[in-house]
Amino acid sequence: MLIVTTLRRENSIPPSRMAFMMCLAGGTNALILSTINAAAQHAGQGGPDLHLLIMFCLCLAVYIITQRYVMSVAMCEIERIVNDLRIRLIEKVRHSELARIERLVPSDVLTTIAKEPVAISNLAPGFVAAGQASLLLLFVTGYVAYLSLTALVLTAMAAFFAVSIFLRRSERLRQRLRQTAAQDAEVFDGLDDLLSGFKEVKMSRARGAALAQTIEHLSAEATGLKQETARGSAGEFVFAQSTFYLLLATVVFAVPAFSTVASSDLVKITTAILFLIGPISMIVQAIPSLATANASMERLLGLDAQLSSAAPTSMPAEAEDARPPAVQPELRLEGATFTYSNAGSEAFTVGPIDFVARPGEIVFITGGNGSGKTTLMKLMVGLYRPDSGRVLLGGTPFSTATEAWIRDQISIIFSDFHLFRRLYGLGEQDPDRIAELLRYMQLDQKTTIRGDSFTTINLSTGQRKRLAMIVTLLEDKPVVIFDEWAADQDPSFRRKFYEEILPGLKARGKVVICVTHDDRYFDVADHRFKMEFGRMVA
Repeated sequence: MLIVTTLRRENSIPPSRMAFMMCLAGGTNALILSTINAAAQHAGQGGPDLHLLIMFCLCLAVYIITQRYVMSVAMCEIERIVNDLRIRLIEKVRHSELARIERLVPSDVLTTIAKEPVAISNLAPGFVAAGQASLLLLFVTGYVAYLSLTALVLTAMAAFFAVSIFLRRSERLRQRLRQTAAQDAEVFDGLDDLLSGFKEVKMSRARGAALAQTIEHLSAEATGLKQETARGSAGEFVFAQSTFYLLLATVVFAVPAFSTVASSDLVKITTAILFLIGPISMIVQAIPSLATANASMERLLGLDAQLSSAAPTSMPAEAEDARPPAVQPELRLEGATFTYSNAGSEAFTVGPIDFVARPGEIVFITGGNGSGKTTLMKLMVGLYRPDSGRVLLGGTPFSTATEAWIRDQISIIFSDFHLFRRLYGLGEQDPDRIAELLRYMQLDQKTTIRGDSFTTINLSTGQRKRLAMIVTLLEDKPVVIFDEWAADQDPSFRRKFYEEILPGLKARGKVVICVTHDDRYFDVADHRFKMEFGRMVA
């Protein structure tokens, strides 16, 4: 199975040590059975044997130590491997190119990284115990061979027949588990529609009823699949129980017919098979869990493959800067073009564009919806790589070697911005400076910063944009870009943005670029450009 292969490949524990401890645990478990059988026979002949009691105690002590080691170390190692895989996925997401990451479904990425490792962790104890039970099965089989080779052959034939049927049935169970996971994902998408589009749902009873009916239908299908899976699991359990009886019948009825076996040995063989009921039950019950964990690992590795295609061939070192930070941050585009295409949509090309924004200047960019303004912003800040032409900051062209440094010189607040609750990457800040900014943005009665976190970000869109502005001012980067920042502000704060904040940034020598439709304040700009059908006109 895929999960077994992955765990074996990522394992950092020396295989020889783990194999030795597993064999020791399985061997002592079989010795416990042998000692109990010998003690029971001896008790009927003349009382308990002190030597066998000591042997039993020693075997039990070794079993407890080795079994605990195997179980705890194996589960801890699985947790480490799953965590490493999750961190690797997060790093690949962080280093992926935006144009490619946008083609992934965000909810799929989120649920895969957040949900699947948890599923594997929850199921890990079951299949670790099943692995150890499999080894015990091997040792007890050796004990049965020692008692009677005929009994081993006959029971092995019966077991092989049962296992062959069981494996075919298990494959159908694994297919149902995959179908169940896919159906659950569709239910999740329906719930996402309900929450993300809650306003639209409330505005139309017909839409709300249709959405609820769809979710109900999807949930009913998922429930039906789960019930079918549960019936299949119950059938597997009953089949396994019947297999025990078949093995016992083989020993009691078939073995005496093919060989001469002492009744005492026949009792020992029967006891050994009864002893295996627990381990075989663990194995049987672990098969659905193993199939579920395998499906989770498939989704994790599938996302890993997708992110690998979206990531650069080499990830830049965090501490390396291609250029020193003290430069004149003139932002320039020279014949830059970028073509955006997505599945099911027509390709859209921005450019070629020649553009320059200098320190101490305010540049406005206007244009209708779909004119390419957002794509241009992403091209300017290095989130999109130009298909042709160049993007330069302070004379440094955008490239694989310089992209991290260039992005570190630019602050941007997108129209669909995300506000982080914590001040990531800003280090220790002056509390007086923060308090002053909160008062200036008229947010000191709404929230504050405790440690490195806002006490709340549950505010209106306009107020959240002001918090994002505070973060931008704290970053104090040489280039600042605002994408429709004033669109959600009240008239007084909109005026403050154009007549105070932007001129203040200009006076500090910043490159200031603002996407806006507020023609009332066009006179604030030193230069104004308009986007039309992916092209820029002065």
